Amino acid sequence: KNSEHIGNKAKNLLMLQSMNVPVPPFSVIPFDRLVSLLHSRQLSFNQKNIESLDIPDEWTSEIVEKHKTCKIFAVRSSSGVEDSTDRSYAGQFLCS
Repeated sequence: KNSEHIGNKAKNLLMLQSMNVPVPPFSVIPFDRLVSLLHSRQLSFNQKNIESLDIPDEWTSEIVEKHKTCKIFAVRSSSGVEDSTDRSYAGQFLCS
């Protein structure tokens, strides 16, 4: 896993998991996978394209399979633009 393509929340969960600390099940979609998906569909990286993007069935299937025993789960953003050593914008992105 290339940690430069995930945010601090995901990095910390992975670190705790590697230390055998019990953490809830989680999945991470790295930033580079999102960018690759946009490029494969010849879309530029902007809010409009991201908001209108259909998540590939294989991503959905992978997440559902990994968490098939979960009835309720949270979706959290963990972007490098949200998390840094000198600022935190977590939860401040518009979602509709």
